[in-house]
Amino acid sequence: MTSTAPALLRPRKPAVVASTSVAGLGLGILALLATAVATSAASRAPVPVLSDVGLVAVLPAAYWAGPITLSIIFALALPAAARHRSLLTVLLGCLVLTLYGPAVMAANAPRLEVTWRHLGIIDTIVRSGTINPKIDAYFNWPGFFSAGGLVLEATGLSPWTAALWAPVWNMALWLTALMVLIRGLTKDKRVRWLTLWLFCLGNWIDQDYLSPQAFAFFLHIVLLTLAMTWLGAQPQVRLAASVEAAGVLSGVRLWWASRVPADVEKRRTAALFVVVLLGLVMIVSHQLTPFATLVSLTALILIGRYWSPGLPLILV
Repeated sequence: MTSTAPALLRPRKPAVVASTSVAGLGLGILALLATAVATSAASRAPVPVLSDVGLVAVLPAAYWAGPITLSIIFALALPAAARHRSLLTVLLGCLVLTLYGPAVMAANAPRLEVTWRHLGIIDTIVRSGTINPKIDAYFNWPGFFSAGGLVLEATGLSPWTAALWAPVWNMALWLTALMVLIRGLTKDKRVRWLTLWLFCLGNWIDQDYLSPQAFAFFLHIVLLTLAMTWLGAQPQVRLAASVEAAGVLSGVRLWWASRVPADVEKRRTAALFVVVLLGLVMIVSHQLTPFATLVSLTALILIGRYWSPGLPLILV
């Protein structure tokens, strides 16, 4: 017999909801314990490291229980990503600490020589109040170092603390920007969380230290996010159908000309201003990332996903 009760009056199966919440809470506690075990094990790693592969060679076996456990819990929670958003957020935070925190736990000072060089450049700019390119080529791209000095002076944060925790902070910034970017590409929450998880695992390549390229990479992601959302575009005809009807060259031209903006003009104008500003900051901060951004924007224009074709010329 089919119930005729209105949908609002039907029971919401509280037992199922409660059991899901309890299971999520239990898995969250297990994730925190796994992270604690991993970071504690990392703190016992012998330093200095004499291996070419870095800390990986000297991390105790107990450490690896952390990322393995977190990945198993993530695999269990991912199919019901819509209900486990809080748990997945905790898991991602735990993974960042587990993968990018061992250097902080194992040593009390930055371990990379180039980090000390960057701290020295920041200190020179702060003390002298000037930028002198004759000292070193780094001073030709002073944006990151000037901003770093401003942040350290404003917060009173120790340069050593900032350098030690830079990998964790950088990854948190990248993941935040990437989450916003992915939300504009897919509505499937499972795909969003899986992308962030794989990015966190695959980006464990020691390029997250206190550096201009790490800062510029964050700007690069934010810029692409704006380019694909507020400044985005969408062709109104299918490329295959257009080519079939008008030939290759004419069809591609008609397909590209059929683009319409993805957002209103007022928001596009504001986003374009912000993108140009971010591009300027990037250009004065790192010598290579702007070229990657130019390639990315050009690719978005060619595939019809970006509305303002003149922006690459402005950045050039």
